[in-house]
Amino acid sequence: MLIEKLLPFVENYTESLNTELTESSPGMTLSKSQKFWLGFCITGIILTNSINWTAFSRISIGRYKKTALSWMFRHSKIAWEHLFHLSLKIIFKVYDITKGVVSIDDSDKKRSKCTTKIFGANKIKDKSTGGFCMGQGLVFLVLITPKITIPIGYAFHVPDPKISEWVKEDKRLKRLEYQNQNARKSRCDQMNIQLFQVFL
Repeated sequence: MLIEKLLPFVENYTESLNTELTESSPGMTLSKSQKFWLGFCITGIILTNSINWTAFSRISIGRYKKTALSWMFRHSKIAWEHLFHLSLKIIFKVYDITKGVVSIDDSDKKRSKCTTKIFGANKIKDKSTGGFCMGQGLVFLVLITPKITIPIGYAFHVPDPKISEWVKEDKRLKRLEYQNQNARKSRCDQMNIQLFQVFL
């Protein structure tokens, strides 16, 4: 599937978002290229079911290089925090949401073994195997309403390095204590054998 133009509802969404942004923070209005880029990425996510610059570049028939798409994300001065909250505001208006319950939902996302470039990756328990794997701990603030349930906030759970170091050191000391106990037991066993030998 190739992108020739933005999906109509995506185009409407970016226009609504820009209108809200202009009203709340006039200095943060999206430029024409920023609006198109945002709409293009949203369309790409919908069509490819992924967040992948290479996939987005492919469905644009090479019109947009992955480096250019990535550069826009990293260097374009888009007020992401404002966009997220204003997007929620638009959703509340569209679905006429006036009440709901806020809840916390956490989940672990498994990643590949090489996670040096993935933020918040750490060793997590793999419930399917009982072992450990590299992954991310995601915590979502979720709004539950009679009509829809949507995330309204998120954070990455990253273990405190000091606690991780303490646990590691605690395990090392316990192993050392176990080894010392075994060594003492071994010496006692040898002494007991020697006593029996002397007696016999």
